[in-house]
Amino acid sequence: MTDDRAALERDGFVVLDAPDGLTELDLGRCLHVQEVRVRPTSRSLVCSRRALGPHTDHHAARWVVLRCIEPAARGGRSLLIDGGAVVAELPRDMREALRRVVLREHDVFGTGTTQHPLLGPDDELYYSYWLAGSLAGLERAAFDAFAARIRRAPRVERTLRRGQTLVVDNHRMLHGRTAFSGDRHLVRRWYAPTG
Repeated sequence: MTDDRAALERDGFVVLDAPDGLTELDLGRCLHVQEVRVRPTSRSLVCSRRALGPHTDHHAARWVVLRCIEPAARGGRSLLIDGGAVVAELPRDMREALRRVVLREHDVFGTGTTQHPLLGPDDELYYSYWLAGSLAGLERAAFDAFAARIRRAPRVERTLRRGQTLVVDNHRMLHGRTAFSGDRHLVRRWYAPTG
């Protein structure tokens, strides 16, 4: 196992300085590629200069890979929170309730509107807080407790330099960014294990 792969497994993320490091990680097959740039007419948070709170991407992506083409003039720091550790701190009844919280999911692959549980059978996370529907009872309490702990959880902040690549375990880690000024250009790729 390479040092980068060991860091990815241990920490849930790794920053690569060399482009060939991604090949050595052997993340599987690429599911989706998106240019992440400011588009003033877009309603998408991803294409804005605004801060983007901690979340996961599409549940089909085990790995989110962000390659920095051009960093922001100011701001735009990547935020990382170990969502798996946050879940582990919750009482068992709340963890079970999170398995019943179903969030909407964007139709990226043209298969129709999809849904996915916040906490899957193998404790994989899917957390896009803005896609939560109406919740009640223990499910609402568990969702609110999880969100509150995310706000208080330790976070890692990284400013990606031109040419650097951030690889994130999308089933464990939440990622986001601070607001920024100027232009910022990333290429985002989603990977899923083969087999």
